[in-house]
Amino acid sequence: MEFRELGRSGLRISMLSLGTMTFGGKDNFGALGSTDVSGARRQIGMAMDAGVNCVDTADMYSAGAAEEILGEAIEGRRDQLVISTKVRMPAGDGPNDAGLSRHHIIRQLEGSLQRLRTDYVDIYHVHEWDGQSRHLWRRRSRHWTHWCGQARSAISASRTTADGS
Repeated sequence: MEFRELGRSGLRISMLSLGTMTFGGKDNFGALGSTDVSGARRQIGMAMDAGVNCVDTADMYSAGAAEEILGEAIEGRRDQLVISTKVRMPAGDGPNDAGLSRHHIIRQLEGSLQRLRTDYVDIYHVHEWDGQSRHLWRRRSRHWTHWCGQARSAISASRTTADGS
């Protein structure tokens, strides 16, 4: 497997990563698949055997079930993997349950850590620009999670609009 450095972070990640959108199969994600813990262990093992060290998930995949399944499936192997998760999408019906406010970023990271059964994630992505939260607050929130040791690398939007915003 070929590895690349993530920006200037020093973190080396495999060219391929394993995605977990099929883990859980709740809500609309059921149309994509419904991988359980046993299946996740098998997929992760196969990926690791092929040299993959990066597993990507998100707080909103199957209403958090994907992170729960991943957390259980990697038990005992956490330190061998680079875990990436994302924030931005709705995680409830409340007015602060979506977006990129400091409140939502921190609350969702804390929830992700609990579901993943870990003290930190290696990469914390902004899943998508929200158009409402000020860039300064998003940046400060990401720096705060990095400073606390909960997110080793904080990354800007992983998905943008056609005009690059």
